[in-house]
Amino acid sequence: MRKIRDTIKMLVMSLSFALAFASSVYALGVEQIAQTPGSVTVKITTHGETLRSMAITLKKDDAAGNEYALTGAVSIPVTSTSYTFTNLLPGTTYKATVDYVYQDYDNTTSNDSADCYITSAPGKITGLRQVRWRYWNEAVDLAWNEQSACRYEWIAYQGGAVYAKSDFESSLAEDTITVKNDKVYTVQVRAFTEINNNQVYGEWSDPITVFTVPMIPETKKGIVIDSKGRMKVKWNKIDGVDSYEVYVSTKERDGYKCVAKVPATKSSATIKKWNKKKFKKKKTYYVYVVAYKNVGGTICSSGRLYTMKAKKGRNTLNWTFDTNE
Repeated sequence: MRKIRDTIKMLVMSLSFALAFASSVYALGVEQIAQTPGSVTVKITTHGETLRSMAITLKKDDAAGNEYALTGAVSIPVTSTSYTFTNLLPGTTYKATVDYVYQDYDNTTSNDSADCYITSAPGKITGLRQVRWRYWNEAVDLAWNEQSACRYEWIAYQGGAVYAKSDFESSLAEDTITVKNDKVYTVQVRAFTEINNNQVYGEWSDPITVFTVPMIPETKKGIVIDSKGRMKVKWNKIDGVDSYEVYVSTKERDGYKCVAKVPATKSSATIKKWNKKKFKKKKTYYVYVVAYKNVGGTICSSGRLYTMKAKKGRNTLNWTFDTNE
């Protein structure tokens, strides 16, 4: 009886081993092995002697987390050991799915699939821009084009030396830098992400030059209309810019005309006429100043953020414009 039990036990173990071996034969694996900002290569581990067909599909999750196919299923040879997805967005996560048909251990045909998440390498940051220079608390808001699977870091220079670096890793395509209002800064940003337990960095963005709008003091001497009908405007000088322009209108939000162009050596201007007429002390005018700097042939502008309302000898600051655009 004991001999029969041992024989049955051996048969069961042999059968279990055979089934496990048969099941393992049909296992298929897929994993990311290389990437660029526009492509990802996956390794496909197969057992070609039992496979009948393979097809690979690129998928992605939408904002709500719902998965959808970006491409149709692409048939590939059963002997394939890798596949490269191209035309990808930089720094973006996708899913690679391999659907395959195989012959089972009992000669029946079955199908299965294998997949893995893949991430393209971060690319060079684009769209870096000054959104708003907050003069009142000495800070500049920056933004750039997002790479969805990435975090970012920035570096700022002042006068050719490193002024500040980002002190944390943000996944938002925006940040704020504490600055001094009378200085010019150069800023660069780069993206990075983790792929296969390795930190992968993108290229630094092209540098941008940022500086604030020149502020007219909210005092009686900021804007003065003299007895000859001339408007005299003074503003705070910004170190490092090349020139200034003064704009005037009789309406707060539109109708502005450039009435003076001034070199960087000066921080004041005298305007003799507005629309071919002398200025009137009892009339209301709106004034702002724009700074310019030539950086390698590109003209950078402080933009506009405020207006100074000049009325009956009193100057009032208005945060008229939402951005520096």
